[in-house]
Amino acid sequence: MKDFFELRKQMKQMNEDQFGTFFIKFEGIKNPSKVDTAYERATQYTFGALMGDDDIEMDGEPEFAGNVLQVYADKSEMKNINKFLSARNKLAKETQEMVKKGANVLSTKEIEKLYQKRADHFYVTALLMKLANPNTTPKYSIQKFMKESIDINEDIEYHKKAIAHHKQYAHSHDTERMNHDSDDEHDNDHANAEDSHNDAANHHQRAHDAAKKHGTNSPQYKSAAKAAHAASKDAHDNHVDFETIDRDHPSKHLTIKKTY
Repeated sequence: MKDFFELRKQMKQMNEDQFGTFFIKFEGIKNPSKVDTAYERATQYTFGALMGDDDIEMDGEPEFAGNVLQVYADKSEMKNINKFLSARNKLAKETQEMVKKGANVLSTKEIEKLYQKRADHFYVTALLMKLANPNTTPKYSIQKFMKESIDINEDIEYHKKAIAHHKQYAHSHDTERMNHDSDDEHDNDHANAEDSHNDAANHHQRAHDAAKKHGTNSPQYKSAAKAAHAASKDAHDNHVDFETIDRDHPSKHLTIKKTY
Protein backbone atom coordinates (compact mmCIF):
# COMPACT_ATOMS: atom_id res chain seq x y z
CA MET A 1 0.00 0.00 0.00
CA LYS A 2 2.87 2.34 0.75
CA ASP A 3 4.16 1.98 -2.81
CA PHE A 4 0.71 2.82 -4.23
CA PHE A 5 0.38 6.01 -2.20
CA GLU A 6 3.96 7.01 -3.02
CA LEU A 7 3.25 6.50 -6.71
CA ARG A 8 0.07 8.57 -6.48
CA LYS A 9 2.02 11.34 -4.75
CA GLN A 10 4.66 11.27 -7.50
CA MET A 11 2.00 11.36 -10.23
CA LYS A 12 0.35 14.36 -8.56
CA GLN A 13 3.71 16.15 -8.36
CA MET A 14 4.41 15.44 -12.06
CA ASN A 15 1.00 16.85 -12.96
CA GLU A 16 1.75 20.04 -11.03
CA ASP A 17 5.27 20.50 -12.38
CA GLN A 18 4.16 21.55 -15.84
CA PHE A 19 5.28 24.80 -17.37
CA GLY A 20 2.76 26.75 -19.38
CA THR A 21 0.55 29.82 -19.57
CA PHE A 22 -2.17 30.98 -17.19
CA PHE A 23 -4.84 33.05 -18.93
CA ILE A 24 -6.27 35.52 -16.41
CA LYS A 25 -9.51 37.13 -17.54
CA PHE A 26 -10.38 40.73 -16.62
CA GLU A 27 -14.14 41.32 -16.46
CA GLY A 28 -15.62 44.77 -15.97
CA ILE A 29 -12.50 46.60 -17.15
CA LYS A 30 -12.07 47.63 -20.78
CA ASN A 31 -8.62 47.63 -22.41
CA PRO A 32 -6.71 46.43 -19.30
CA SER A 33 -3.39 46.80 -21.13
CA LYS A 34 -3.99 50.55 -21.50
CA VAL A 35 -5.13 50.73 -17.87
CA ASP A 36 -1.97 48.87 -16.78
CA THR A 37 0.23 51.51 -18.45
CA ALA A 38 -1.60 54.34 -16.67
CA TYR A 39 -1.64 52.35 -13.42
CA GLU A 40 2.16 52.07 -13.55
CA ARG A 41 2.49 55.84 -14.07
CA ALA A 42 0.22 56.49 -11.09
CA THR A 43 1.58 53.89 -8.66
CA GLN A 44 4.94 52.65 -10.03
CA TYR A 45 3.33 49.19 -10.20
CA THR A 46 1.90 46.97 -12.94
CA PHE A 47 -0.59 44.17 -12.33
CA GLY A 48 2.23 41.69 -12.99
CA ALA A 49 4.44 43.43 -10.43
CA LEU A 50 1.67 43.00 -7.83
CA MET A 51 1.71 39.26 -8.54
CA GLY A 52 5.48 39.16 -8.13
CA ASP A 53 5.21 40.99 -4.81
CA ASP A 54 2.81 38.26 -3.69
CA ASP A 55 5.61 35.68 -4.21
CA ILE A 56 4.11 34.19 -7.38
CA GLU A 57 7.01 32.73 -9.36
CA MET A 58 6.72 33.66 -13.04
CA ASP A 59 8.96 33.37 -16.07
CA GLY A 60 9.35 36.92 -17.37
CA GLU A 61 6.75 39.68 -17.39
CA PRO A 62 3.05 38.80 -17.89
CA GLU A 63 1.56 40.19 -21.11
CA PHE A 64 -1.90 41.36 -22.07
CA ALA A 65 -3.80 40.03 -25.07
CA GLY A 66 -7.19 41.72 -25.23
CA ASN A 67 -8.91 41.40 -21.85
CA VAL A 68 -6.65 38.49 -20.83
CA LEU A 69 -3.34 38.61 -18.98
CA GLN A 70 -0.98 35.79 -20.01
CA VAL A 71 1.21 34.63 -17.14
CA TYR A 72 4.08 32.21 -17.83
CA ALA A 73 4.61 29.91 -14.85
CA ASP A 74 4.52 26.36 -13.52
CA LYS A 75 1.10 24.81 -12.97
CA SER A 76 2.09 24.43 -9.31
CA GLU A 77 1.57 28.22 -8.99
CA MET A 78 -2.20 27.85 -9.56
CA LYS A 79 -2.99 27.81 -5.82
CA ASN A 80 -0.95 30.99 -5.26
CA ILE A 81 -2.51 32.74 -8.25
CA ASN A 82 -6.06 31.83 -7.17
CA LYS A 83 -5.30 33.11 -3.66
CA PHE A 84 -3.96 36.38 -5.12
CA LEU A 85 -6.98 36.83 -7.41
CA SER A 86 -9.41 36.05 -4.58
CA ALA A 87 -7.83 38.84 -2.51
CA ARG A 88 -7.99 41.23 -5.49
CA ASN A 89 -11.68 40.43 -6.07
CA LYS A 90 -12.47 41.10 -2.38
CA LEU A 91 -10.59 44.41 -2.58
CA ALA A 92 -12.37 45.32 -5.84
CA LYS A 93 -15.76 44.73 -4.19
CA GLU A 94 -14.79 46.92 -1.22
CA THR A 95 -13.56 49.62 -3.63
CA GLN A 96 -16.78 49.57 -5.65
CA GLU A 97 -18.76 49.98 -2.42
CA MET A 98 -16.63 53.04 -1.58
CA VAL A 99 -17.15 54.52 -5.05
CA LYS A 100 -20.93 54.11 -5.05
CA LYS A 101 -23.05 54.43 -1.95
CA GLY A 102 -26.68 54.00 -2.84
CA ALA A 103 -27.42 56.23 -5.81
CA ASN A 104 -24.44 58.49 -5.19
CA VAL A 105 -21.18 58.08 -7.11
CA LEU A 106 -17.95 59.75 -6.00
CA SER A 107 -16.65 62.65 -8.07
CA THR A 108 -13.45 62.32 -10.09
CA LYS A 109 -11.48 64.20 -7.41
CA GLU A 110 -12.86 61.91 -4.71
CA ILE A 111 -12.00 58.81 -6.74
CA GLU A 112 -8.43 60.13 -7.14
CA LYS A 113 -8.16 60.27 -3.33
CA LEU A 114 -8.69 56.49 -3.23
CA TYR A 115 -5.03 56.13 -4.30
CA GLN A 116 -4.23 57.17 -0.72
CA LYS A 117 -6.48 54.48 0.77
CA ARG A 118 -6.51 50.70 0.81
CA ALA A 119 -8.33 49.99 -2.46
CA ASP A 120 -8.08 48.22 -5.79
CA HIS A 121 -5.99 50.93 -7.43
CA PHE A 122 -6.09 49.12 -10.78
CA TYR A 123 -9.88 49.50 -10.73
CA VAL A 124 -9.49 53.12 -9.55
CA THR A 125 -7.26 53.83 -12.57
CA ALA A 126 -9.81 52.25 -14.91
CA LEU A 127 -12.60 54.38 -13.39
CA LEU A 128 -10.60 57.58 -13.90
CA MET A 129 -9.98 56.56 -17.53
CA LYS A 130 -13.71 55.82 -18.04
CA LEU A 131 -12.76 52.21 -18.80
CA ALA A 132 -14.75 50.75 -15.90
CA ASN A 133 -18.28 51.23 -14.60
CA PRO A 134 -18.76 52.43 -11.00
CA ASN A 135 -21.96 50.31 -10.89
CA THR A 136 -20.08 47.09 -11.64
CA THR A 137 -17.45 45.32 -9.56
CA PRO A 138 -14.59 44.04 -11.73
CA LYS A 139 -13.63 40.39 -11.51
CA TYR A 140 -10.27 38.70 -12.05
CA SER A 141 -10.18 34.94 -12.65
CA ILE A 142 -8.13 32.17 -14.25
CA GLN A 143 -9.75 31.38 -17.57
CA LYS A 144 -7.50 28.40 -18.33
CA PHE A 145 -4.00 26.96 -18.07
CA MET A 146 -2.28 25.85 -21.26
CA LYS A 147 0.60 23.44 -20.91
CA GLU A 148 3.66 24.22 -23.03
CA SER A 149 4.11 21.59 -25.74
CA ILE A 150 7.18 19.36 -25.99
CA ASP A 151 7.98 20.92 -29.38
CA ILE A 152 8.05 24.39 -27.88
CA ASN A 153 10.32 23.19 -25.08
CA GLU A 154 12.73 21.62 -27.58
CA ASP A 155 12.81 24.70 -29.78
CA ILE A 156 13.33 27.02 -26.80
CA GLU A 157 16.22 24.85 -25.59
CA TYR A 158 17.76 24.90 -29.07
CA HIS A 159 17.60 28.70 -29.24
CA LYS A 160 19.05 28.99 -25.72
CA LYS A 161 21.95 26.77 -26.79
CA ALA A 162 22.44 28.78 -30.00
CA ILE A 163 22.46 32.09 -28.10
CA ALA A 164 25.19 30.85 -25.74
CA HIS A 165 27.15 29.32 -28.65
CA HIS A 166 27.20 32.49 -30.75
CA LYS A 167 27.98 34.74 -27.78
CA GLN A 168 30.90 32.47 -26.89
CA TYR A 169 32.32 32.62 -30.42
CA ALA A 170 31.81 36.38 -30.60
CA HIS A 171 33.87 36.69 -27.41
CA SER A 172 36.56 34.37 -28.85
CA HIS A 173 36.90 36.51 -31.98
CA ASP A 174 37.18 39.61 -29.81
CA THR A 175 39.91 37.89 -27.74
CA GLU A 176 41.74 36.90 -30.93
CA ARG A 177 41.80 40.54 -32.05
CA MET A 178 43.17 41.68 -28.69
CA ASN A 179 45.87 38.95 -28.66
CA HIS A 180 47.14 39.44 -32.22
CA ASP A 181 49.81 41.86 -33.31
CA SER A 182 48.68 44.86 -35.30
CA ASP A 183 47.34 43.55 -38.61
CA ASP A 184 44.48 45.43 -40.22
CA GLU A 185 43.27 42.52 -42.37
CA HIS A 186 43.35 40.06 -39.46
CA ASP A 187 41.63 42.58 -37.19
CA ASN A 188 38.89 43.33 -39.74
CA ASP A 189 38.24 39.65 -40.44
CA HIS A 190 37.74 38.80 -36.77
CA ALA A 191 35.74 41.97 -36.12
CA ASN A 192 33.35 40.91 -38.92
CA ALA A 193 33.17 37.37 -37.51
CA GLU A 194 32.43 38.76 -34.04
CA ASP A 195 29.62 40.90 -35.48
CA SER A 196 28.17 37.89 -37.33
CA HIS A 197 28.01 35.81 -34.16
CA ASN A 198 26.51 38.67 -32.12
CA ASP A 199 23.90 39.15 -34.84
CA ALA A 200 23.07 35.43 -34.78
CA ALA A 201 22.75 35.48 -30.98
CA ASN A 202 20.33 38.42 -31.20
CA HIS A 203 18.20 36.65 -33.83
CA HIS A 204 18.02 33.48 -31.75
CA GLN A 205 16.95 35.57 -28.75
CA ARG A 206 14.08 36.99 -30.83
CA ALA A 207 13.08 33.49 -31.95
CA HIS A 208 13.25 32.24 -28.36
CA ASP A 209 11.02 35.10 -27.16
CA ALA A 210 8.54 34.63 -30.03
CA ALA A 211 8.22 30.90 -29.25
CA LYS A 212 7.36 31.66 -25.63
CA LYS A 213 4.97 34.48 -26.43
CA HIS A 214 3.20 33.24 -29.56
CA GLY A 215 3.99 29.51 -29.86
CA THR A 216 6.03 27.72 -32.53
CA ASN A 217 3.16 27.59 -35.04
CA SER A 218 2.76 31.36 -35.09
CA PRO A 219 3.89 33.52 -38.03
CA GLN A 220 5.88 35.64 -35.57
CA TYR A 221 7.94 32.63 -34.49
CA LYS A 222 8.38 31.23 -38.00
CA SER A 223 9.69 34.58 -39.25
CA ALA A 224 12.08 34.97 -36.31
CA ALA A 225 13.29 31.34 -36.54
CA LYS A 226 13.95 31.69 -40.26
CA ALA A 227 16.06 34.81 -39.63
CA ALA A 228 17.93 33.04 -36.80
CA HIS A 229 18.67 30.06 -39.06
CA ALA A 230 20.05 32.36 -41.79
CA ALA A 231 22.15 34.31 -39.26
CA SER A 232 23.67 31.11 -37.84
CA LYS A 233 24.56 29.88 -41.32
CA ASP A 234 26.13 33.24 -42.12
CA ALA A 235 28.22 33.18 -38.92
CA HIS A 236 29.44 29.63 -39.59
CA ASP A 237 30.05 30.16 -43.32
CA ASN A 238 32.14 33.27 -42.66
CA HIS A 239 34.33 31.63 -40.04
CA VAL A 240 37.92 32.89 -39.75
CA ASP A 241 40.59 30.59 -38.27
CA PHE A 242 42.10 31.45 -34.91
CA GLU A 243 45.84 31.87 -34.52
CA THR A 244 46.34 32.77 -30.86
CA ILE A 245 43.66 30.63 -29.17
CA ASP A 246 42.58 27.04 -29.63
CA ARG A 247 39.04 27.05 -31.02
CA ASP A 248 37.46 24.63 -33.51
CA HIS A 249 35.18 25.57 -36.36
CA PRO A 250 31.82 26.58 -34.79
CA SER A 251 29.96 23.88 -36.74
CA LYS A 252 31.60 21.30 -34.44
CA HIS A 253 29.76 22.76 -31.46
CA LEU A 254 26.33 23.62 -32.88
CA THR A 255 24.30 21.78 -35.49
CA ILE A 256 22.14 24.40 -37.16
CA LYS A 257 18.51 23.30 -37.19
CA LYS A 258 15.48 24.40 -39.20
CA THR A 259 12.73 24.95 -36.65
CA TYR A 260 10.30 26.90 -38.84
